[in-house]
Formats: sequence, structure tokens, C-alpha cells
Amino acid sequence: MTGNDQVIVALGLLQQIKGWELDAGYRHLQTLNGTGLLYDPGTQTLATSDGSNAFSGVRENNDSIEAGFSYTTSKRRLKYSFYTRTVFDGNNSDQKF
Repeated sequence: MTGNDQVIVALGLLQQIKGWELDAGYRHLQTLNGTGLLYDPGTQTLATSDGSNAFSGVRENNDSIEAGFSYTTSKRRLKYSFYTRTVFDGNNSDQKF
């Protein structure tokens, strides 16, 4: 076992109107096992909760919201799109946009 088995649950909605498509979704990522990260403000360093420096087995959990839209041209069927995801909650995971 590698120690970093994960579960990802995603739910989403989409709406198509002519050449436009709007998307919205929610994603939950959870690592089933592994270690946590601890920050020591005295030394300003990170370490794992089991005392090792093996960051490959760090347990990560986060919840994020996703959104996007796209437009497909009618003549040549070219697709222009934009997608974004922001993490709003989690453990051992940065909040990124």
C-alpha cells in the first residue's frame, strides 16, 4: 500500500444555450490514510505528524468550487472556454484560486 489512497467526489450542473455552455460544480478530495503536516513557528519549518520528513505520504483533504463557461462558434465549431476552481476548506492543502 502506498499510503496515499484517495477518494474524489464531484457534483456538477451545466446549462447549454445555443453556442454557450455554463458549468458549476463542487469537488471533495480526501486521502484515506497518511500523516498530517505540523508547522513549528519557533523554527519556521514544516514536519509530518509522525516525525519523518516523508512528505509523499501526507494526508490531504479539501473542498472546492468549480465554474466555467464556453462558447462554440457556429461556422467552424471553434470552442473558446474559461475554467476556474477555488479551494475553500481543507487540511494540509493550501487555499488556492
